[in-house]
Amino acid sequence: MEQPTSPPRILTPAATVGLVLGILSLVLSGCFVVGLVLGIIGIVYARKGQRDLAANPHHDGKGMVTAGLVCSIIGVVLCTLQLLFWAGYLLVILVLAILGDPTVT
Repeated sequence: MEQPTSPPRILTPAATVGLVLGILSLVLSGCFVVGLVLGIIGIVYARKGQRDLAANPHHDGKGMVTAGLVCSIIGVVLCTLQLLFWAGYLLVILVLAILGDPTVT
């Protein structure tokens, strides 16, 4: 008597792409523009992977999708904080340059 076989588990392609982009957004968060773009694209692919997993129960990669989403979100947050810091720093420098530094005599 033959045993029924289940279909093979297929890794959803969006899981790998989302994870790689999430890790790259963390690594490249020092260059906040590149890290921010990669993080946003990583979030898009991770969400696509989540939808793919929900639609196709025979697909695999839930852990990779979750890790990619988390890494992408952390990368976006780090890049955004760094962008805000440097924008504030530049604003202070410009204000001091326009108004003149009162400490210099």
